[in-house]
Amino acid sequence: RLPAPDDAALEDRRAAPRGRLPGGARSLRHELFARVTQAVVELAEHGSDERALLESIQNHLRTGGGAAPTTAPRFDFGVGS
Repeated sequence: RLPAPDDAALEDRRAAPRGRLPGGARSLRHELFARVTQAVVELAEHGSDERALLESIQNHLRTGGGAAPTTAPRFDFGVGS
């Protein structure tokens, strides 16, 4: 049987936002995913769609991921001038 967590540990869990990992756990999870992705890439056939998709994911992770924020284009239709 596991010992009951102390009150401080319970408070730490309650204080952390849901879905967020504490401290370096997020980067550790990212590193593990990157390693698993690399292993699967090495197993995939050269030139296959699977390999291309996995390599695309790897590139996305290496560059920091996410798309640059975009703004709606502004058009001057001469209205209100």
